[in-house]
Amino acid sequence: MLLRARKPSKLAELDTVNQLRRLYGIMDPVATLRRLVDDTFSDAGASMQRLREMIVRCDIDASVTQKAFAQELHVSYRHFHRIRAEAVAAIAAHLGLILGISPTAPPELPEVSALAEILAEQRPRSAEGIFSIFGARSALVQITRLQALIESGEELDDRALEAAPAVSQATLYALIAQSKELNGKPFEAQAYVQRLNRHLNENRGVMDDTTRAELTWRAFLNAKYRASAIAIESQSRALERFATEHARAVRRAVLARVTAYMHAGDLENAQASLERFEHIGYRRGDGDGMATALLLRAQMAHMAAEPDRAVAYARAASAAIERPHLRSECAATLLNAEIAAGRPLGTHLPLRGSKTYGNLQFRLAYARLQLHVGNLRDALIEAEATAARADELGYDGLAARAVATVGTAHARLGNAAAARAAYLRALARYAPTWSLLVAFDLFSAPGTRQEHLDALSASEDLADLTFERLRVIVPQIADDDAIQRRRTRVWLQSAFARTIAIGSAESLRDATVQLSAANATLAHALPRRSADIRHVLAMMLMPLLPHSQRSALTSSVGASVNEGIALLQPASERGDFVV
Repeated sequence: MLLRARKPSKLAELDTVNQLRRLYGIMDPVATLRRLVDDTFSDAGASMQRLREMIVRCDIDASVTQKAFAQELHVSYRHFHRIRAEAVAAIAAHLGLILGISPTAPPELPEVSALAEILAEQRPRSAEGIFSIFGARSALVQITRLQALIESGEELDDRALEAAPAVSQATLYALIAQSKELNGKPFEAQAYVQRLNRHLNENRGVMDDTTRAELTWRAFLNAKYRASAIAIESQSRALERFATEHARAVRRAVLARVTAYMHAGDLENAQASLERFEHIGYRRGDGDGMATALLLRAQMAHMAAEPDRAVAYARAASAAIERPHLRSECAATLLNAEIAAGRPLGTHLPLRGSKTYGNLQFRLAYARLQLHVGNLRDALIEAEATAARADELGYDGLAARAVATVGTAHARLGNAAAARAAYLRALARYAPTWSLLVAFDLFSAPGTRQEHLDALSASEDLADLTFERLRVIVPQIADDDAIQRRRTRVWLQSAFARTIAIGSAESLRDATVQLSAANATLAHALPRRSADIRHVLAMMLMPLLPHSQRSALTSSVGASVNEGIALLQPASERGDFVV
């Protein structure tokens, strides 16, 4: 019928058209066809009217070419035909229903999620319109619908088990866990992961790729919120295994790689991966994905101590980003960048809730704003509340930064002992993350460096804290004799004092190089373990340097940390290490 749409006489020769003419009471065969198309999409959401528009403009009116319409959809010509096939199938199904020559429900269509996926990436709620046409019967369609709900900020619960009957229970558990993680409920998320495992054990089931992919994304989100560089690296590699031709999986994998490189301090590779992410978004017309890229560019500029660029990118992202769980993160990035530039606009409203990771980030930025304008008591209250909530959720990187802000507020209030204790607590929370992204932001509030250096340099606690961290990474230290342990502590204290006094990139390089002498002090140390000692010292020293020196070390120390991450594997994988 569509092939004859522009030839009314040929169209009128079809028996099906004549049946429709009698049913509708319309003599004009083209008007009859148009009525069929209108009826097919009459109950669809506004976004699905694009399918109707596609058929009407390309096939019936011939007012636009198929290639031109593909450009309007921001998809390839090949992808356009996949979407058009779905529209045609929907019309055929509706035709069969009204003429009684087909089943009472449309057939399963494996490509039905293609358009929904594009819509979900750009406007999550708009994607739901596609499901009204096909009855949301296939597992693929139902999964896409649930993903769209999660991205739009919905928190799923057990009701999802009944709302999506075609989806396996294991996949539903994984999706619910993901929604809990995004809504700041990591322990509830983990409870659903445990339910998933019990379900598989009880039913002797095997986790399919869809379930595994959603579960891996949840694990990546958890690692990101905890700021665990090692876990982020591991989960980003796992996500790459699912990144085939499916756009959502590719998008997630590339986003995870950008995040992993940032936490490793490798801005060069982070930039390269981000360009790939932007290319995918541009090619797909993914507006929200491009806004996410702007947010990442703002965060990288902040790491590189380029506040003006960070502000420009963050403002652009704030104007475009739509995902609820990213909006508050974007607002926090913008406020932090404005403070670093010394020009906070003062138009940001504090988010008093702590429902999501992004909200907590904004609360911390708000505390730093109060610090910047001199409202020290307000800064202390807000930072302490944020630190307590981050501690409760296990968000170590965020907790470290919040506690560091508490220390600065105490220092400016004249509470020297409380400030020193807070700074050491901040370093203790930062150390297990192994994250240079956290290191760059730990003591980044303008004008605070001398305050935390004064508090830390007068105490042996910093060397003691580093020594305890070394005992975790290189357990053999704990088993060596007292003389050796004392020598190591003295050496560490000397290295910190020298670096704090000079406060330069050269002193950090000098300190890490000289730590190779630890082989002489550690009777049982091997070169590989000595390398880990150097990595630990570099990580503990990094937050103490000013931004100008830190940015120059990004590649060299980042590479060193990457080597350390490769070495620090669980004992089951590398028998000579315990992490």
